[in-house]
Amino acid sequence: MKKSFIVLALLAIIAIPAFAQYWTTRSTYDPFRNGDKSIGLSVGTGMWFGPSDAISVGSDYGTNKGRVITNVSRPPLNPSIALHYKRVLQGNTVDRGNSLFLSYSRWGGKIEGNNSGNDTASVKWSFTDKYNWSELLITDMFYIMVPIGERIRINAGVGLSIGMCLKPKSEYTRSDGYSSSNFTMEFFDLLISRIDAMVGVDYALSDSFSVNANIMAWPLDVFGALTDHKNMRSAGEELYVNTKLPFQLTAGFTYSL
Repeated sequence: MKKSFIVLALLAIIAIPAFAQYWTTRSTYDPFRNGDKSIGLSVGTGMWFGPSDAISVGSDYGTNKGRVITNVSRPPLNPSIALHYKRVLQGNTVDRGNSLFLSYSRWGGKIEGNNSGNDTASVKWSFTDKYNWSELLITDMFYIMVPIGERIRINAGVGLSIGMCLKPKSEYTRSDGYSSSNFTMEFFDLLISRIDAMVGVDYALSDSFSVNANIMAWPLDVFGALTDHKNMRSAGEELYVNTKLPFQLTAGFTYSL
């Protein structure tokens, strides 16, 4: 995965200036009629403002009877990469920005526990569930940009993300030998529609290149609010993990068209 990100980033660094030159000299298509336009790339990592917890649904019956969750952990590195198309409309004191992102992200974590809650169990066991999934998103973001000097802009805005979940996976293992590696996610886990909020900063290195750093959060997950277990996502074996208030820290660059 890391190698793939490195290769993609290198290709983008090489290809984006050439593509921008071609677009401005040969192409008549312009998705934004007005403003200063640029394209670029950003990378980052995702985390959550919400608590790190999970629930076990099937702990009252069957093979999972008495199952108790003892620990839920989520890594600080949930990588993301995005292609970025941006326009800026100059104002007298405040500029306006509009960005489109096509992004790919991976999320995951681990749930641990045992069946000590079942006092009558003849065999005691512990379990580990390592889960992950990917997301492909299109994000449309509108924001204001407050200039500070000639090179720096502070940004704040809102937007909408739509997309889908890809390649959900769970590796569930127990100390008594039972294991499973495949599961079917709920329908609303596969669809993504989120309201976005973003704050960040842009710094102009030159007339053509700018670098940026942003924090983008999703205060409302439309489909997540419709599931049976609100703001929880299936992690396999009737386990659900909290996905409330995810956010991403990103850094990137844009090249003027």
